[in-house]
Amino acid sequence: MGYVTTKALAEYVGVSKMTISLYLRDPSTKRISRAVKDKIDTAMKDLDYTPSLKTQFSQGGRTNIIAVLMPFDNPIFKYEQVNEILSGFQSTLFQKSYSLIFLKVGTENGIPVIDKQMILQCMSFDGVVFFGTRYTRYEKMDDLFNKLKNYKIPFVVVNMPEIPLNVNQVVFRNDDSCAPIEYLFSLGHRKIVFMGGPADSYQTTQALDEYKDVHKRWKCKIDRNYILNGGFENSGAYEALERFIKKGLEFSAIYSLSMQMTAGCYKKLKEHSLRIPQDVSVLGYGDPYFSELLEPALSVVHLPLEDVGKRAALLLIDCIGNSQNGVREKIYLQNSMVIRRSTAVVKKRKTP
Repeated sequence: MGYVTTKALAEYVGVSKMTISLYLRDPSTKRISRAVKDKIDTAMKDLDYTPSLKTQFSQGGRTNIIAVLMPFDNPIFKYEQVNEILSGFQSTLFQKSYSLIFLKVGTENGIPVIDKQMILQCMSFDGVVFFGTRYTRYEKMDDLFNKLKNYKIPFVVVNMPEIPLNVNQVVFRNDDSCAPIEYLFSLGHRKIVFMGGPADSYQTTQALDEYKDVHKRWKCKIDRNYILNGGFENSGAYEALERFIKKGLEFSAIYSLSMQMTAGCYKKLKEHSLRIPQDVSVLGYGDPYFSELLEPALSVVHLPLEDVGKRAALLLIDCIGNSQNGVREKIYLQNSMVIRRSTAVVKKRKTP
């Protein structure tokens, strides 16, 4: 069955559109009897009807509203990477007279879940930006994006490594000029702690592949003890590094995949009187404004996050304006290395 309008729902129930609109705006209203409410509820299920905000906001079939779909259950604005992408996205949309709305994502056993009801809710808006998070998994993406396509919902994907699907996506990635593990090897480091997130998260998988490839190229055996899960959080990295140090294993560098985890590493190294970079070099992923304010200033993989947001906004607007909802396109932006004072040539030592 195709998309069901409010008028069709009203005709099915045998009431006026005004009655339907009143109930959708306020299900607790006393102006509609319980019997009629029950009929409306039954009809909505029979017709697979989803209320559309276009009935309230639409002008010429457009809402000028873009929905942000982000499978995440933590406060999102405490993460600099999220803020920078959204800043670029929002500023570009505002110039084109669009607004943003964040959709609430439900959870199942503590994991965010995007269900069919939410997909249908996306039809109420002109387009959707899907924002990848630590909970995003390959096995669920194909079905999700196919549903968006089937319902002809324009969308663009950001904050994820390139996915092998035919979707609009803006990708930031390393190239030969931005090779963080190779850089640490060039300084003589071989005992490198990899501070990542869950093993099945996109970002961890991609970075860990690079970590393994460099070790293989240098014919250096990988010790799984050096691959840590800090959960992309300050406390997680702090605790994971503490457990690692207690093992008494030699190490000379840390590569950390988030600023939150990098902060946890700085704190833990200081507690063990390990100097940066004299004893341990630290290389971060992401370059918020305070990276150079740390002591010592942090060497990083710089991500073009604001540009990612701007390019994603323009791609989505093109998609909305296209009668076919846009040709699927991948846009690639390159990361870069910014070397400051937290990395140095290796100095052999053993942990306390």
